Amino acid sequence: MHTTLDISKEHKRNLVTLARYLYDLKPDENMKFDMYDFAHKSTPEDDWAIGPFALVSKQHEDCKTSACAVGHAVFLFPPLEDNWVEYTERVFGISGTRDGRLRDAFAFMFGGFWNKIDNSPRGAAQRIIFALTDGVPHSDDFCTDEQLRYWEDQYVRLTLDNIPSEEDL
Repeated sequence: MHTTLDISKEHKRNLVTLARYLYDLKPDENMKFDMYDFAHKSTPEDDWAIGPFALVSKQHEDCKTSACAVGHAVFLFPPLEDNWVEYTERVFGISGTRDGRLRDAFAFMFGGFWNKIDNSPRGAAQRIIFALTDGVPHSDDFCTDEQLRYWEDQYVRLTLDNIPSEEDL
């Protein structure tokens, strides 16, 4: 079952901008992309540390964003004084920490578990396009690798031509 992405038109425009950016992104040694490996703990007592795929925004050199889809967004929508939870809520209108549909939207579009199935910028763009056009599945429906492969089969067909028009956002 899908739920319509219930966010503002401005947030939807921001997602469209990110999808267009990611769709043809070609990562290299200077610009990494990884949906999962962006932070790590050396020991359970350690604070989270920036992982090997961290990016540094040229405008905000202390930002050290992750190399996932949200991490690349800082090149389009610079962070303010917000942390990553506040950033995704401010820029995209969704949350990785709140319960409910906004959390499902975050997980479907930006979840680190996608690294096992489709760890590509284009895949991230296609998941964003899918969420905008078809809605967001419930998180219980994309828990297993088999379920993730099912959803990959659903969104892999999408191109930039499938992005809704401004009037349809």
